Amino acid sequence: YTGNKWDTTICKDGKSCASACCVDGADYPGTYGINTSGDSLNLKFVTKGQYSTNIGSRTYLMESETKYQMFELLGNEFTFDVDVSNLGCGLNGALYFVSMDADGGLSKYSGNKAGAKYGTGYCDAQCPRDIKFINGEANVEGWNPSSNDSNAGAGKYGTCCSEMDIWEANCYTGNKWDTTICKDGKSCASACCVDGADYPGTYGINTSGDSLNLKFVTKGQYSTNIGSRTYLMESETKYQMFELLGNEFTFDVDVSNLGCGLNGALYFVSMDADGGLSKYSGNKAGAKYGTGYCDAQCPRDIKFINGEANVEGWNPSSNDSNAGAGKYGTCCSEMDI
Repeated sequence: YTGNKWDTTICKDGKSCASACCVDGADYPGTYGINTSGDSLNLKFVTKGQYSTNIGSRTYLMESETKYQMFELLGNEFTFDVDVSNLGCGLNGALYFVSMDADGGLSKYSGNKAGAKYGTGYCDAQCPRDIKFINGEANVEGWNPSSNDSNAGAGKYGTCCSEMDIWEANCYTGNKWDTTICKDGKSCASACCVDGADYPGTYGINTSGDSLNLKFVTKGQYSTNIGSRTYLMESETKYQMFELLGNEFTFDVDVSNLGCGLNGALYFVSMDADGGLSKYSGNKAGAKYGTGYCDAQCPRDIKFINGEANVEGWNPSSNDSNAGAGKYGTCCSEMDI
């Protein structure tokens, strides 16, 4: 297996491929960005190694050099700490249990010569098809190399087993919902974590004194963001509300760097001051985290509406890797300035 393709001179079918391939370890820090120190584990999303760039990593807790750690949870407590301060928006960090064989299938499948020592036997409830070796055979049949990952692809077969999710960092990754968490709007809103954002680095939003600067396209560490929308705050938890009757509202805008065809706008909409926090029981975020937006166009690209996720009928955007449109829009009065 080189890049994201099988060597067909060796791998003509799954069985012969597994018997012909050599078993070798990996440079975890250099190739996969995986580091340990004491009882802590650090994972990098993108690692640029000597020969290739790796995207994403998955690790397993070991009982010994040849066996995975198995857990009996009934009547026991499982605790852990996660630092997500450097986890970018749209990236899905996760900790979960799956019912893998302790030895990675070494004793069960004659074609498996590697076992848990070399990370075989993975499975989960999504039946992933990107696993290269399944049940002692190579997943070479019907293999399609990935169009956006030079080391990955998907074969004909998936590897399925029971899964129990303990913690996940983002319910929305790229321009798709994580359907293991977000089966419907209510349960998704209750299961998703509330987190802030790196406004300058991810969204190109910067402030200085009483001035605000917005970039249309921002190339962040993990993704490219197109467009931005900001709200004026009265406090950390409330939007600024305006009573315009008999009052004057003045502002200055520098559009010298606004390209042709780009729509910069300043307008009022009748959002709730607290972002719907007190009105909708499913809303655990409020104005502090930017919920409650609405306008006269009833936008359907808003991810959370009235305390529920807009997951139903969601269609990922074809030209924006972070956007899409759901079944529902969020409507209110608007006055363009």
